[in-house]
Amino acid sequence: HSMEDMAKYCDNIVLLKDAHVLKTGTVDEIFETPDILEEAGLSMPAVFSVARALLRRGVPLSGKLYTVEGLKEAILRVKRETN
Repeated sequence: HSMEDMAKYCDNIVLLKDAHVLKTGTVDEIFETPDILEEAGLSMPAVFSVARALLRRGVPLSGKLYTVEGLKEAILRVKRETN
């Protein structure tokens, strides 16, 4: 289960645990609640770790921080706003 592929290629996701539906929704809806992924035994895409580290350092990122393209756009937006 590649969460990176899910974020990149899926429109909708159904999260299952023990053959029971935990949550269904768009990619945005699913990735807005990382706890539900952990409950399903999954983790956020690796790029989200980079975004989380930047957020912890006070970089005001927003948007789809779970894809490389989304993080890139968020960083460029911050850069434009600070110049």
